[in-house]
Amino acid sequence: MPGCFLNRQHEAHRIVQHVGAPGMKVNMDLYQGQIVEGDVANELRPYLPGGRIQFEGVPGRHEPDQRERHLPCVYQIIDALACAGSWHGWVGGGYRPARGAVAWGTRDGLGWLKPPIGRSA
Repeated sequence: MPGCFLNRQHEAHRIVQHVGAPGMKVNMDLYQGQIVEGDVANELRPYLPGGRIQFEGVPGRHEPDQRERHLPCVYQIIDALACAGSWHGWVGGGYRPARGAVAWGTRDGLGWLKPPIGRSA
């Protein structure tokens, strides 16, 4: 995040590598990555092996299937890395629900979790 100690994914990964602590991981914040660096899909490949992936929609920090990011592409990269044994992490959302925020809140905002037609969960 601009103005913070670390601004780019490679900076955080370099510190983790230097420290060498097995439990130290990087939170792969896809919102910040898209805002600061762009090209999130290519950032996932070298840096995903450890840590957690955090989703938010760009811009607006709402549901992650909104606007700039094409989630099926991101899912395919994560699936490929997981199937290859390169990644065994967690995925989390850090967004503010925009859909149904008044009526049902977060529950309505989780519609993006439904797999596309023809793909099972």
